[in-house]
Amino acid sequence: PGMATDKQCQLMRALWHRYGGADGEKGLSRWLERYYHVSSLRFATVHVAQTAIESLKAMAERRAAATSVPATSTRGEG
Repeated sequence: PGMATDKQCQLMRALWHRYGGADGEKGLSRWLERYYHVSSLRFATVHVAQTAIESLKAMAERRAAATSVPATSTRGEG
């Protein structure tokens, strides 16, 4: 009780992958330890999982926005 659910762990793995996190599960564990002081997904509480999920969503969205191709100008320049 009180630990992250399997569904939360699967979502964190998927979001880490979408973000492009290095080293798969090992990289995710390092990230969790650095920011949440949890050495592995299996030790994450529900609260840590909820917070980490929101962080991973934001990280993935920022990376996607940064790598998207900017729209071309339609003002007739060039």
